[in-house]
Amino acid sequence: MKFDFGDLYKFVVSAGLALVGMSILSVWLIFKEPFDLKIKESDLLLLTPIAQDIIKYRQYIVGILVNFSIWAIPITAITGLFLSGWGLQKWKQQQSIADELAELGLQEKKVAVRPKTEDEMALSEQSESPDTNVAPDKSANAAFTRARYIEKTLARKLQHCLPAEYEVNANMLISGAEVDFVLTSSGWLDKDYLIEIKYIRKGFNFGWLSETALKLRSASALYSNATNRIPNTCLLIVVADSAWDAEKYDNLKDKFFESYPKRAAKHKIAIMSESRFEGLTSESILLDMGLPVRKINA
Repeated sequence: MKFDFGDLYKFVVSAGLALVGMSILSVWLIFKEPFDLKIKESDLLLLTPIAQDIIKYRQYIVGILVNFSIWAIPITAITGLFLSGWGLQKWKQQQSIADELAELGLQEKKVAVRPKTEDEMALSEQSESPDTNVAPDKSANAAFTRARYIEKTLARKLQHCLPAEYEVNANMLISGAEVDFVLTSSGWLDKDYLIEIKYIRKGFNFGWLSETALKLRSASALYSNATNRIPNTCLLIVVADSAWDAEKYDNLKDKFFESYPKRAAKHKIAIMSESRFEGLTSESILLDMGLPVRKINA
């Protein structure tokens, strides 16, 4: 059973408001109730000895409570205000993550109906072939091998170029969402990064780009909910040289950020040819992918 922090923060806010209310009520009671403090000495002498002792003891207790309340009431009120403010802040953060997940889920559903990419059509044609004696398409196996190679190559380049405080975690699950790499830092103020890498043999369209990028943004929101750290993301798409079209893919990327501008600077999309990826430099990792790189001393 997953603990709901939203309910915890609601309880903290309620407790804080209760403390503030108790402080106000205590002040009202002190000034409203007489507590036998106005009884005259002559009237007190007319009572029985036991009644006199009870009233005097009650007055003594009230005196102690009044002296205690001089500093207890302000402390209680300040504590209540602090708890309410802290709870509201945390509650707002949790609610913003929930709202973002709901919005991203709706956006993903809107782009779920889309044309197939060239790569997807090639896989469909292979799987739907009526000739069961035909050997599996060697090019499909080669594409899978190439994709694995590119993923491992990126891991090596990240290990070499990232600052020493960063750790590269491959093939991660975030509340059920799959991410190729999660970069975590031991530095408290450093950003974490989620990276998804895709290898394209024949090409892709706007629908596929939107679906893939929005899934990564959803993983980012899930990561924030799980770790209380807001990560940056990078979708790296490596396109085979035979299918490379710089103008087409730049236009697709620009169209995506026009359609989904929220935190665009924190969600990078890097699209490059296979040959350019082979020569990936620290400068490209910094500028194109938006990742931190190791400083080289001159």
